[in-house]
Amino acid sequence: MKGTMDRYSRTHKIALYILVCLLTLYTIWKGIIPAWKELNSDFPNYYLSSKIVLEGKDMHRLYEDAWFNQKLQELDLAEQGKFSPFPPATAFVMLPIASLKPLTAKRIWTICNICFLLLTIYFLQKITAWHWIFCALLILLTGQALLNNFRLGQLYLMVGCTLVFSHYLVQRGKTGIAGSLLGIVAIIKYFPVVFIAGYAFTGNRRLTIYAISTMLVLVFLQIGVVGTGVFATYLAKVLLPHLQGDLSMQSPYAIAFQSWESVLRNVFVFHPTENPSPLINWPTGKWMVQGIMYACIALTTIYVLWQSHFLQKPVKQWIYLSLPALAAFVLSPASATYHYLMLVFPFAFILLVLKAGEASIVITGWFILLYMGIGWLNYNYVYKVMEPIGWQIFLFYPRLWLLLLLYISYIWFIHLKLIKVHALSFPERVKAGY
Repeated sequence: MKGTMDRYSRTHKIALYILVCLLTLYTIWKGIIPAWKELNSDFPNYYLSSKIVLEGKDMHRLYEDAWFNQKLQELDLAEQGKFSPFPPATAFVMLPIASLKPLTAKRIWTICNICFLLLTIYFLQKITAWHWIFCALLILLTGQALLNNFRLGQLYLMVGCTLVFSHYLVQRGKTGIAGSLLGIVAIIKYFPVVFIAGYAFTGNRRLTIYAISTMLVLVFLQIGVVGTGVFATYLAKVLLPHLQGDLSMQSPYAIAFQSWESVLRNVFVFHPTENPSPLINWPTGKWMVQGIMYACIALTTIYVLWQSHFLQKPVKQWIYLSLPALAAFVLSPASATYHYLMLVFPFAFILLVLKAGEASIVITGWFILLYMGIGWLNYNYVYKVMEPIGWQIFLFYPRLWLLLLLYISYIWFIHLKLIKVHALSFPERVKAGY
């Protein structure tokens, strides 16, 4: 908001504008220009699936990796690819451009991604009342997430824009439309289900009903178009294995996933080729540690949400829309850099909660540094100085540890700076030093 910028000196304002300009130029250089020139994963997978639907043949073979990969090579789209782990609805996203030449379609999608980026900034400003430059920084600071979304032709700017726009509609009382939009993106990329649950926690029944109804309608439409066999294959052989970090044509030991599933497999589970020298060869330990970690985060999240019920409505809503999403990111069984564009939406609410709790500049800066680190730190940097052997394996998961730190820091702030303070009467607050 303008008042926020008014508090900055002329030097600080110039510095912020220069930073936005530099990050924008870097995004164009490393993200948009490569997207304009190259056809690389993952856009060919989206494009081919829509082309198959458009032609109306062989749709029942979408999840046959070898066949799908062969089709990619026949069209000279990519050396290797697959449709999984995408839900069947993903095959409909590129229908409007699937009849065009692949590179032309990629360029049109790149223009769409630029529009989604600008719209996200615009609606972020509307829902937060921040100055546009802070909204732009919030997205540009996602680093590799934004660059790879452009370069690879991913869908997460579209999903993130829909999340922000939906909340804009909620603020204006158009909860039905907002719920339908969330239902649409949740059936394409199922992570937005977390935000639907967040709105349900706040008591927004209309939005929840519209979201669930939209999802059910789209599921039945998908079954009508691609058949029950494709949908059954997706549930049994794609979705359930994905939730366990097991993706076809990809190793569950892959460090790129930056997940508990990956790190604990590398620590505890022997595999003759993927992991011949685990730190501790104890497969049972993997399930024990993972179960304890999942239970701790789930129970802590539920407890803090329950403890937050008496806070003022806006603050409570911000917590309900940010904390479960952050917990879901920490527990994600397999993640990629571009997934973290969906962190922009909950992180905006985290910043609003920090402001409501009168967080100091140091605390706010700590949260922003963690957020930036998630977007910019890459495990490939560690490969330059060491190998993932023995205890060194833990150093190859910077994104996972930063997410966990962000989660713990947020829990600490909500509990000590909001719940504990607001639970005290005024004399008790004075006595406690608040």
